Amino acid sequence: MHRILKILLWISLPILVVVVGFIAQNHYVNKKVQELNVDINYDKDGETNRLLTYEDINTFVRHRYDSIVGKKIKDINIEQIESDLLSIRYVKNADVFSTINGKLQMRIIQRKAIVRIIDSYGDQFYLDEDGHILPIRSYFPAHVLVCNGIIPSIGFYSRNYSDNEIDSIIRKNIIYDIYKMATILNKDTFLHKQIAQINVDINGEFTLVPLVSSHVILFGKAENIEDKFNKLKLFYSDGLAHHRWNDYKIINLKYRNQIVCTKI
Repeated sequence: MHRILKILLWISLPILVVVVGFIAQNHYVNKKVQELNVDINYDKDGETNRLLTYEDINTFVRHRYDSIVGKKIKDINIEQIESDLLSIRYVKNADVFSTINGKLQMRIIQRKAIVRIIDSYGDQFYLDEDGHILPIRSYFPAHVLVCNGIIPSIGFYSRNYSDNEIDSIIRKNIIYDIYKMATILNKDTFLHKQIAQINVDINGEFTLVPLVSSHVILFGKAENIEDKFNKLKLFYSDGLAHHRWNDYKIINLKYRNQIVCTKI
């Protein structure tokens, strides 16, 4: 008899677990959302480069879904919310989930601008780390590298491009060269602090303007980009070790394996 009870217990235990789990799940999905929590991944420079705010997300949610708070969890389409959030240009990734205590969590990763471009028509926009174009927000300017000069307009604000169309246009435009240069400058902790501006001339050649000092840097075409930046770093660290930076007005990186400097 004892053995039979033991066998019955072992048989019924998994069934009991399933039943309890079903009851708990049913209670959970019928629970109403009590609160909406938004988390945005502001990093150490996020205080000055916030292209996305908590209010942006809260306003977007209110306008798109009326009100999520008070709805049953089972009536909320989590995947649709994530997809809708990704339609915001400043959102790189969105992770939405509900908790057992009735909170709906939205974890947002914002895109990070690395350069501000001002084209020949005066249109301005950012490029982020992935080469995506981001609209300018006048009341939340990102303090990043600036690039201006003879840059053909792509009509970003006047045409309704798809993401694929924009990507294709950028890769055929000098904007892609700007993106490659800005990417290297953004990742290099030393040069990132030195170079404030890039100018493009009518021949598609680049001139760099340092944040400090009165010289300019003739970069030439966007060719051998890494080699040129390595030469510049070497010059700054060794070539200027015993000279004042303001002794020079031009530093020319256009020639292979050499730097040509012009003194004031």
